[in-house]
Amino acid sequence: MMPMPLPAGFEERHTAVNIANYLKDATEKWLLSSEKVIACVHDNAANMVLANQSLWESVPCFAHTLQLAINEGFNVAIVKNVIAASSRLVSHFPYSTVATAALRQKQQEQNMPKHKLIQHCLTRWNSVCDMFERLLEQRWAVCAVLSDRNVTKLADAGTLDLKDEHWEIVEELAPVLKSLKCATTAMCSETHVSISMVYPITHSLIARHPNTQRGESTRVSELKNAVAESLKRRIVAEDAEKVYLPLIAAALDPRHKHLKFFETELQERVKRI
Repeated sequence: MMPMPLPAGFEERHTAVNIANYLKDATEKWLLSSEKVIACVHDNAANMVLANQSLWESVPCFAHTLQLAINEGFNVAIVKNVIAASSRLVSHFPYSTVATAALRQKQQEQNMPKHKLIQHCLTRWNSVCDMFERLLEQRWAVCAVLSDRNVTKLADAGTLDLKDEHWEIVEELAPVLKSLKCATTAMCSETHVSISMVYPITHSLIARHPNTQRGESTRVSELKNAVAESLKRRIVAEDAEKVYLPLIAAALDPRHKHLKFFETELQERVKRI
């Protein structure tokens, strides 16, 4: 398995052909024959996928694939609005020393942890989970700052404060995002092999997320369904075409060797390899 990022000095156009030639030259430079390279892990960019498919097995990064799937869930209209509103609220504090000082004071008065709010980063979906969890922890201190007219003007408070409905959605989404964050963390370990976990984790998420829980709102269900459908399209669709390398890795992993998460026909195909 060969993770191969393009170098900063790669000046040619990033076409699939040019990238494939670069990867091929790299194997020759390091005295690796094409037979020794089983697969290459890469992001989901179309040019990277095409370049690798022409040389060896193409293995898209699971963490990046999961991020794309979760981003589709974030595109559900109400969820997108809540993320934007939460981000706007959080961003107010770093730019106002008065609000920051007031937040520390309210935290002390309410005997709350003196934690800073966490801003959402577009390139890290996990930051949405972190932002929501920290907002819920600091909700009443934040609301106290916004309701203090010596600190926050009425017009600013009306723009910054989250609606009750938004707070409800943040509270509902936080545990769902936490479970997805755990999946990402499990796949980013550097101390054990993770490729055999791709399909067990994917099928676990797909099996669990479309099921509406008792008392769950339609907003949460929409996000979960969007993520599950994206994972099916991006990962499980590979099942029908070939015996994918992560499938073989799962079969060789003692924890998953029975492949119970696959249909019988696919189990037999993998075992015949």
